[in-house]
Amino acid sequence: MTNVFLFGIVLGLIPITLARLFVIAYLKYRHGDQLDLSLNNLHLFFN
Repeated sequence: MTNVFLFGIVLGLIPITLARLFVIAYLKYRHGDQLDLSLNNLHLFFN
């Protein structure tokens, strides 16, 4: 029974994650690099 729930969670998260990646990529393409999501600024989140 637990395997069914885990399988559903995994199958639900994959399309959501892919959709987020495509939305972010589209917004960066549309507005240039205005969103400031470059890898150089990730150190601000992990310090």
